[in-house]
Amino acid sequence: MSAAPIRPVLVPTPAPEPERPIGVLFSELARETTTLLRQEAELARYEMADKAAEAAVGGAFVGAGGALFIVAGLLVAVTIVAALSLALPVWLASLIVGVVFAAAGFGLLTTGIARVKAIDPRPRRTIRTLKEDERWAKNEMKA
Repeated sequence: MSAAPIRPVLVPTPAPEPERPIGVLFSELARETTTLLRQEAELARYEMADKAAEAAVGGAFVGAGGALFIVAGLLVAVTIVAALSLALPVWLASLIVGVVFAAAGFGLLTTGIARVKAIDPRPRRTIRTLKEDERWAKNEMKA
């Protein structure tokens, strides 16, 4: 029993790309860069729209807090003062009601302001992809 001889397997290699003129390469680079910048601008626009929607939610809390502070304060305060004035002097009943409503309104306003301040307005995804694009362009220029 003899072992069959091992034959090398020939793997076809792809033909090398023909050298392209530098003008064609720069033209392609300019076209791809323009496309890339358009895509980045589109991404930034969508990301800023998302940030604006987040800010709108925080603004809604601020508006709701302010509106509740004013409307509820005007409508309910008179009733509570009247009820408390049966047992306390009117000035003391008014003071107690005013402090309670001020504390509630302050709590709502600070919650809304904190939510608005917590929003990072920078388009982070766009910044990250622009940095990636910059690295890519540098590598393309070296190649």
